[in-house]
Amino acid sequence: MRSCLGKGANIDEVGTIAFRRFRAAAALRAADRAAAARARASPLHFACLFGRLEAVELLLTLRANTTIVDNCGNTALELARMFQHNEIVTLLEIQQLEGEAEYPFWVCTRDGFLRLSGILPPHEQAIIDEVGLMMRLTYQFMTTMLSVILFVSHRWLSLDHPDPDGIKLRHLQALLRLPQFQCVQFVWIDYCCISQSQGREEMKQRAINSLAFYARNCAHFLALHGESEGCLWEEYEKRGWCRLEMQAATSSKATVMWISNFHRNIADKYVMVPFPDGYAVENPLQGVFRGEDEEQENERKRIAPMVHRLCQITTLLPGEEKPFLKYKAQEMLNYIQRKQYLG
Repeated sequence: MRSCLGKGANIDEVGTIAFRRFRAAAALRAADRAAAARARASPLHFACLFGRLEAVELLLTLRANTTIVDNCGNTALELARMFQHNEIVTLLEIQQLEGEAEYPFWVCTRDGFLRLSGILPPHEQAIIDEVGLMMRLTYQFMTTMLSVILFVSHRWLSLDHPDPDGIKLRHLQALLRLPQFQCVQFVWIDYCCISQSQGREEMKQRAINSLAFYARNCAHFLALHGESEGCLWEEYEKRGWCRLEMQAATSSKATVMWISNFHRNIADKYVMVPFPDGYAVENPLQGVFRGEDEEQENERKRIAPMVHRLCQITTLLPGEEKPFLKYKAQEMLNYIQRKQYLG
């Protein structure tokens, strides 16, 4: 399968040629190959038909179109359900809920981030002035790069800049040199990776709507806190947006999650610790937001669709995996229904 796609095969190609490529790649041994080949179906259809989980994972990573229907009007998900390939059904249902990012996935390169001095530059300046710092990930790049991206979650230290004295930047640079983060090649941090221009509010909102997608799709998650008022761990945990980012990370099976205190010396052995096993994030919709009561309620309505989608993803995790998280997710779904946040 990888060989065929590497030679330029179209992942959404339909019909007999698509089937022959898939058959050769997956070494299928089905009795009714001819009938399957005549169907107007994509490689994803065939992978679901024959229960090839690894092929489905690869095609989804490459962003195969899941909405294509075959001659009988079936999507790939419907085929997987029909033939009771339950692991594939769960995978496709999660992908369907996860959706696509509404804003390009910008990241800081490791080398560029380590070269920064002073304070973090805003997104627009980072792209124009900081040569070699920013990279826009295409879906093709994301196929291999998600495993080497670090998502940084934190509270801003001022209204105008998240890190006005550069303490977080210096701390992150030091962390990147630790053995635990030697594999990290890219860093996602909001101020550099989301538009900060006052005249581009719609674009900024689209990026904010994509936060859950970013956090869920990075293999490494780092929650930053400090020891002074405004950045304490207790304050971080209460912040609605921080809860949303943590919820996205905990809903992923692949994400490794860390907590770090940026006021501690990098030589301190407790400068970075893993999240506790079974850590369950409190409801983001019951978290704290900036502004008056009405503004806070508007913020809750903004993030409610993301929280709802992440809860659905969590409840779909297979078997007995993360039982307490599933329980908390169901609690959040009930809360959303009671509050009528989705209309």
